[in-house]
This record gives sequence, C-alpha cells and structure tokens, in this order.
Amino acid sequence: MYIINKFPQDKDFFPKIVLKNTREIMVDEIKINYSVNSDNDFRKKDWKHNQIIKNFILSINDDGFWNLIKLRLCLPSTSLEIKRVLNDIDIEFWTIEHLIDELFLQIAKKREIINYKDKKFTIYKYYYQALRMWKGIPISKPKAKFIVNISDLTPRIYCELKSLENHTAQYVLKESVRRIFENIDFKLYHEHIENNLEVVLED
Repeated sequence: MYIINKFPQDKDFFPKIVLKNTREIMVDEIKINYSVNSDNDFRKKDWKHNQIIKNFILSINDDGFWNLIKLRLCLPSTSLEIKRVLNDIDIEFWTIEHLIDELFLQIAKKREIINYKDKKFTIYKYYYQALRMWKGIPISKPKAKFIVNISDLTPRIYCELKSLENHTAQYVLKESVRRIFENIDFKLYHEHIENNLEVVLED
C-alpha cells in the first residue's frame, strides 16, 4: 500500500462520495453542515436527492473542495492532528502481501461443526469447501466461485479489502485461497484450477 502525498487537482477524480456521515466544513469562512449517503452516486443522471448539494460541491472554491475531500477520506486536517499522526509510532500500514498473509491465516483456521449420519464433526470450513469443489472446477462454465463469508473476517481485513480496487481485491482474495488449494494438491491447482476459479465475498 502507499500513502497519497499529493491530491490530483481534478474534481472528476472523485466521481463518487461514499459512506454516511454528517459533518461541518468551513467554506469561505461559513460553517456548513452536510450529509452524504453511500447510495448517492453523482455519475447517475437520475439521482433523486437534492440537487442543491451537488451544485454546492461544484461551486465551492478549491480550498473548500479539498477540505471536503479531507473529511471524506478521514485525513488529518488541523496542525494538531497532523502532528499526532506523524509522531504516532503505533500506526500500522498493511502492504498487499501482508493483507494476503492475514486473510489466508484468518480463513485457514476457520472451523465449523457439521452433521453427518447423526454425528457431529468439526471441520476446517474453507479446506472443506475446496475439497468439495476442486474436481469440478476445471470443467466449470462459467468460472467456479469460491465463497468467503464476510462474517469470518476481522473488521480490519474487511476494511482493507473494501478500500482496494476490484481487480486488486480479487487478486488478494485469490492469492489467499490459492494457498489452501496448494496445500491440498499443488500440481492440480496450477495445472487445472487456477485459471477457472473466482473468489467472491458474501454475507
């Protein structure tokens, strides 16, 4: 992962404002309350919410606009906040490879209880899923879907995944699941499974 040191000076770089929150910002020395919902997508022509909000964002000056962006990205804005962040040695930034490691360790150890012939067995959930589906993956059309449940992830892992672009998140998910299949049969995975498998997050 990397830290953004300089923002692009193009408002179209942020086509969508996400999350739900109500905050105050200072624009031309005027305090303004605003509320933004994750369903609001400024790319949609049929957006039903108050057009005044959109017009306001487009009409504010550069300083006001970037103050708004800083709030939405939870960036430190005051000198005290910036100093606190720079001096905080406990801040931990995860690289992509570290996220893959954490995700693999999280799902690999996940266990659940199943019933079989009136008996209860404890199994490793995602190894069991891999064993159930691996023989059918090479001939599956469309690609076979390996499901990872959001409820099995820690909040930090889930937030890290959500902050990534779709193709990067898919890379992280697939690399983590790859290790499970490799532990079962390394050769079979790379020869017949790897190119016909997709990993999806579900509730």
